[in-house]
Amino acid sequence: KVYQGYGLTETSPVVAGGNDRRRKKGTCGEPLPGVKVGIASNNGKGPGEIVVKGDTVMLGYWKNEAATREVLRDGWFYTGDLGYIDKKGLVHVTGRVKSMIVLKNGKKVFPEELETHINKLGFVKESLVWGEKTSKGIVEICTKIVLDKDRIVSMIKSPDDEKGIKKLLDQAIKDINKLVPVYKTIRYYVFGYEELIKTTSMKIKRYVETAQIRELLNKMATNIKDAAGKNIDKLKEMMAKGVEEY
Repeated sequence: KVYQGYGLTETSPVVAGGNDRRRKKGTCGEPLPGVKVGIASNNGKGPGEIVVKGDTVMLGYWKNEAATREVLRDGWFYTGDLGYIDKKGLVHVTGRVKSMIVLKNGKKVFPEELETHINKLGFVKESLVWGEKTSKGIVEICTKIVLDKDRIVSMIKSPDDEKGIKKLLDQAIKDINKLVPVYKTIRYYVFGYEELIKTTSMKIKRYVETAQIRELLNKMATNIKDAAGKNIDKLKEMMAKGVEEY
């Protein structure tokens, strides 16, 4: 049997886990005996930062008091993970505090939620969702989608058929947007076949990826709105060759 769980190195390491008595698909199970799990900064509504207390929590980081003070407060360890606890006491992890997108109206969007929807598409390998601020200060939800070339070929014959791919993705994004509140809808997307940049532990380097996208669009004197629906790999190739129009 395979059960989903949740934990960190700082918590020795398991915080919660599924078991034969209490488990539910999509959750991380219930907190272990002797471990307290709470949700901070959510005002009682929606996801907030997961905090943990118990004898299994570390005393602090070795010779790094500043980092220790940042995560250990009033006996609670602030994990940096976002989530919530349902009515049955099961822990749900929804994302990371640092990757959360805060809109102009204060509403919060969790990239991982939208990425989960996108990654369920059979022709998608992975995706990255971020918030792009306009000149008017409005934050718009954008995504970079990495396609599975073999699946694309089986569906529309050519991996270079950009019109066919755009038609496919336009419909897919439209369907995903129907599943989420209006403020979470995806406005613009770019696609490609190159894998996203990752750490050695295979976590997406979100800020590196978004910085590279912005740098590329800036050099081409364009923006995400005008680049929407295009192959970003080809944009990179064009930039390298000094081509200005696409």
